Amino acid sequence: MVSKIISANYYNSFTNKQLPFIENSTSFTLCWLVSGEVKFAINSKKIALCSGQILICNPNSLIAMDYDKNSKIIFGETTFGADFSLIKNISFDTPINLSQDLKEVLIQYFYTASQIFNKPNLENYQTLFSYLISTLSSFILKVDILNSADKKYIFSDVSKINTMVNDQALSFEIKNYLAKRITENVSLKDLSETLGV
Repeated sequence: MVSKIISANYYNSFTNKQLPFIENSTSFTLCWLVSGEVKFAINSKKIALCSGQILICNPNSLIAMDYDKNSKIIFGETTFGADFSLIKNISFDTPINLSQDLKEVLIQYFYTASQIFNKPNLENYQTLFSYLISTLSSFILKVDILNSADKKYIFSDVSKINTMVNDQALSFEIKNYLAKRITENVSLKDLSETLGV
């Protein structure tokens, strides 16, 4: 699934950006429009993104973004490395609507990312970074499930399903453990001993 997070940015306003904003992405890019309306061109394919929608772009995409300068845009963007061979139901370069619980996962993702990228000398940096990768992987799997026809099976190999379910349960335990100790210095050893992994 997700192997590395390259960047994660959350913008409360895009007013400083020169329009159209163009970037050549060499990795997967997830764009989340929290508020507003944005027009994209992904390798010349025109896409309108509305509030609450995401867009996942393939690597080596030329991404152009434009919007009305008089409107307020709240926007999250993250680039990452991943193996999407297990993903069957996500259409890339196509707007995807999010449920409220998935929006909350992204809020948590970008909040954690801001802590990590703004303070790379955190004592529990590696643990938080692993959590970030796990959160994004879990998010993408949930989006894949919600976009499947039967909303149930995403892999042909049942052992892979079990592994992903176990990973999601572990991610949840890690998140709860860290949330309860947000002001403490938690070591990887503490986490490992507490969770038994």
